[in-house]
Amino acid sequence: NGHAKASDGNNDAKACTDALRNQIKMEFEASLQYMMMGIHFAQDTISLEGFSKTFFESANEERQHGIKFIEYLKMRGDDQIDLGIDVLAPILGKESWTDGTDALRDALKMEKAVSKSIKDMIEICDANGDHYSNDWLTGDRSESTRLNSSHITISYAVFCLKKKKRIKKRKSKREISRQHTKIQ
Repeated sequence: NGHAKASDGNNDAKACTDALRNQIKMEFEASLQYMMMGIHFAQDTISLEGFSKTFFESANEERQHGIKFIEYLKMRGDDQIDLGIDVLAPILGKESWTDGTDALRDALKMEKAVSKSIKDMIEICDANGDHYSNDWLTGDRSESTRLNSSHITISYAVFCLKKKKRIKKRKSKREISRQHTKIQ
């Protein structure tokens, strides 16, 4: 077609390109799931603004990751990016949560799955000799550094909620013990 392409079959690997395409879809599915979480906690019947804000920010972050992968593949000359818009859906397929702890557990589960996918993609690119993609994935722009953002924030939030529950449980046990002592 007369256009120069960065992908030439010698310096890129189909398995790596396919993994990158799949990662784009996963990033957008994670973004959609975070949007659903943000919407859930923004409802006036729930109104947990901090949760809503956190999840909307995470949705934007995942979308930005997807865009970075698209830009990289376009720079490499990929013209076959298909996000599967007709089947794109929130990664966990959930619309509601019993409480903030439930949502944070799901968010942490999702972050771990997306991070594992990135790790696997790096291994695929390395094993198939796509050194340019591997270098891009592990360089300064690295998506593997995502653990420094959403993953840590969500892990910390889960930790805090668990700690809060343990404190409440201890207080409740002490109160029951006091009441039991009064009865005797």
